[in-house]
Amino acid sequence: MKKVTVLGAGAAGLATAHFARKQGCDVQVFEAAKTPGGRMQTTMEHSFLIEHGPIGWLENEPAIEEVCNDLGIEMISSVASDTHRYLQQKEKLYPLPQNPGSFLKTPLLSWK
Repeated sequence: MKKVTVLGAGAAGLATAHFARKQGCDVQVFEAAKTPGGRMQTTMEHSFLIEHGPIGWLENEPAIEEVCNDLGIEMISSVASDTHRYLQQKEKLYPLPQNPGSFLKTPLLSWK
């Protein structure tokens, strides 16, 4: 049996470990942080569910669908018409830019 060591329990590390294990490998995952997930974390603050990390991933990527199916995770698609999306920067919420004009005017980005 092949032994595989994965450094980092972020999305890429956990996916690598998952597929290596499906191939019959003996897998060990090492993570420096207290919790797995890397930049992807979910917290609850003042009864609000806050997702940290990437905005999302490509739902049509077969590997993502396979991991979710293997783990019994239901993928939830965002609703394109939902305009109540925000990004947090330095303890402040900003509306997610919805068009090129608002993207260029957002205080989230600097011209530098």
